[in-house]
Amino acid sequence: GDQAVRRAVSLAINRTEVVGAVYTSQTRPATSILASTTPDYASQEPLLGFDAAQAGSGLDAAGWTAGPDGIRAKDGQRLSFEVIYANNAASNKPALELIQQQLRAAGVEITLAERPIADLATIQQSGDYDVLWGNLTRADPDILRTQYSTRLANLYEFPPGPLDDVLDQQAAAADPATRSDLVADAQQQIVASYRVVPVAELTTVLAVGADVHGVRYDASSRIHLFDAWKSPE
Repeated sequence: GDQAVRRAVSLAINRTEVVGAVYTSQTRPATSILASTTPDYASQEPLLGFDAAQAGSGLDAAGWTAGPDGIRAKDGQRLSFEVIYANNAASNKPALELIQQQLRAAGVEITLAERPIADLATIQQSGDYDVLWGNLTRADPDILRTQYSTRLANLYEFPPGPLDDVLDQQAAAADPATRSDLVADAQQQIVASYRVVPVAELTTVLAVGADVHGVRYDASSRIHLFDAWKSPE
């Protein structure tokens, strides 16, 4: 609920280090709430930089002071929260463990809670969580409206505000340039609020032999093998 804390969390995450240590060489650090391959992506890189000193000074200014063990507190409340994740990708746990170390250096404590992937939707719908770690792959920037508009499911409990109008307007825009500007505005508002903290552009790497044919991908890059076949030996 404290934007200063959310911003400090983002500033304390070294995305380049996380990507280099955990993910494949094709993976990029996040530079917006949308991946750079998504239509109407607009870089928000200045808002997603790593600056440990600025993270610390921001928390100092907001009244979060370090305790004996280095973890900050304010009005008796320890700066500690739980991150729920599913072990549905091999990168999830090591990425979060590295982020855990990075945040601890800033005086922020996170605990990691692994849950079955089947339980995440229920947890999300209940609203009974501090932070959820995950990703969603879609081929159109309207995913921002379906995920973050307070006029829809609003599973991430965003407050009503100007973002809702921008998300509705981009969905209705007939002119591509107008829509692109609106989507860029939406990205800026979402990232600047730090209610979502993008870390990496999740990338799937698939290898296909020269004798394999008919492999196709849908608009969201999911593999389709309906017509795949292999050349005879």
